[in-house]
Amino acid sequence: MANIKTRIENIPMCTEGAGYITIDGQNRKLFELSKLSATVEVKTWEKQLLGSRMEQGRAIGLKGSGSMSFYHMTSDFIDLLAEYKKTGVFPSITIQGYHDDPASEVGRLEVVLYHCILKKIPLLAIEEAASETAPQDSDLIFGDYDILDKFKKPVSY
Repeated sequence: MANIKTRIENIPMCTEGAGYITIDGQNRKLFELSKLSATVEVKTWEKQLLGSRMEQGRAIGLKGSGSMSFYHMTSDFIDLLAEYKKTGVFPSITIQGYHDDPASEVGRLEVVLYHCILKKIPLLAIEEAASETAPQDSDLIFGDYDILDKFKKPVSY
């Protein structure tokens, strides 16, 4: 087997990317985004059957969750809370993010999260001692996803 080495230039930097949000059909850049992560958990059913010493598992579904940090600089999230409080209908939210480091050979990763629910939305944040702004954090869940672009394998050297 050849002596294949990973070039550090091909490890994408996490700072190279951006996000977009669509709330009830209105699309905009999520310019207040500080951090976004999304994971899919495989839900399993596990059982030790009679006559077996080992517990077995079976995949029975998927669960999408994640988190985001953002600067509280628009009223968009407060408005969606007000709409839900007034009507009982939570607005449709889609979050799209991409990771694209031009210095890396692996290219671009782009993911769309559908039917998102932000679990914690700040109404107000004031702090006397703060010397800079602090991002607000929220966990999120999503009901579906698509991968629009995938990383490529880097060329070995």
